[in-house]
Amino acid sequence: MNNTVIKVLNKEHGKEVISFFKDKGVDTLGMKGMVTAQDNLAHIYYGVIAGKFNNWTLYEVKVHDCEIIELPKELEFPRRMLIWNNIGDTKYDRLVLCKLNIGKPDRPYIFVHKDEESKLKSGKEYLTFQSKYAEEIKPITEEMTLEQVCRELGRDIKIVK
Repeated sequence: MNNTVIKVLNKEHGKEVISFFKDKGVDTLGMKGMVTAQDNLAHIYYGVIAGKFNNWTLYEVKVHDCEIIELPKELEFPRRMLIWNNIGDTKYDRLVLCKLNIGKPDRPYIFVHKDEESKLKSGKEYLTFQSKYAEEIKPITEEMTLEQVCRELGRDIKIVK
């Protein structure tokens, strides 16, 4: 998170930015995110520069060659994600219903086991489970040559070209 800042647009956005850095383990020095672009003020870039959290000017951000990021978009639920409980555990593809954002829950991801998904879809009672970790499922991409594609499809490469 060093040399990373976020431009605060308004007071509500400022609260979200402070929360973002707190969630990353940054000591936000009790700041509230109240100095904002909407108020036409200069120190509107909140983040960590040279190991210190503060609200900074654009000049300070540029001098330290900082990365200006945006708040990550909130995930929409339900969604399929990889779930696991302990570092090194096997990751499982599950339907995640939500992420608890109240306080710092030990297991914030609420998901449905694969055996319960059909109950959920049919409106029947179903069991939910909690998990400590989740991540997006990355699409599997594999590069293939034109020759390999033609072979897989059973097509003559001369016709495809």
